[in-house]
Amino acid sequence: MESCVSLRDISRRETKLVRQQFVCLRQISRRETKLYMYYIYVLKLSNNDLYIGYTTNLEKRLKYHQQGKSRFTKPHRPVKLVYYEAYLAKKDATKREYYLKSGQQRELLKQWLNYSTSI
Repeated sequence: MESCVSLRDISRRETKLVRQQFVCLRQISRRETKLYMYYIYVLKLSNNDLYIGYTTNLEKRLKYHQQGKSRFTKPHRPVKLVYYEAYLAKKDATKREYYLKSGQQRELLKQWLNYSTSI
């Protein structure tokens, strides 16, 4: 004896509930696909300068710089990723990027990177 239920056996109320649950699941999955990690990154350029940037896709952005598609890093290729940080909130990442781009912090970052890595 099979325990399959025909769609005709399901009441209209149950059908409505199933549809509502499906819609809710679809909305949740759409929201989840919009969750990003926000990265700030530091590149060492061929002239030993540092480039600080922000992105949601670090691998893609690094390739973008290496292919010379950024006007700021194009003349100073090859570039090397020397540091990055990941954030859940865009606001936190952009604040950190601006903080690191400030003159005094940029110098401290250079000293820290020279001390902690052999770049």
